[in-house]
Amino acid sequence: MPYPSLVLSPRHPPPAAALGRLSEGLLGAALYAFAIVAIDFLARAGAFGHDWFGAGRTRAGDIVGGDVWRCVTALTLHADLAHLLSNLCFGGLFVFLSCEVLGAGFGLCAIGAAGALGNLLNALLRPPDHTSIGASTAVFGALGLLVAYQWMRRNV
Repeated sequence: MPYPSLVLSPRHPPPAAALGRLSEGLLGAALYAFAIVAIDFLARAGAFGHDWFGAGRTRAGDIVGGDVWRCVTALTLHADLAHLLSNLCFGGLFVFLSCEVLGAGFGLCAIGAAGALGNLLNALLRPPDHTSIGASTAVFGALGLLVAYQWMRRNV
């Protein structure tokens, strides 16, 4: 009979089962990167004759007035290359890890929902003329999902 100190707790899976398939994280990070880079390219080119930044940024007064889609569209717009690259680096890491444990489909949906909810709460708490763009809200949402996942896993 093994010593009690060497027996793993039933709350913690063995190390081999701790992470999902590597392809889930890679798929999620690749889809995230493709989406924000492609939309950034289209927005900067003024594709389809639209002002993507004017139509998609969060403006607190517009969101409170009913333009709720701005909570999602603003996640895909970036001020400049440095802003885009920072969200690609940190977002790619946290999206990879979140999709690794939650699965690519559920992980990306949860990250998008967290980002949109964060933008909605921001609009409700800020003055009507406050504007913002970028995937940072979704990046923090991915980090929050990782923390919540670990907390739930350890407190089951």
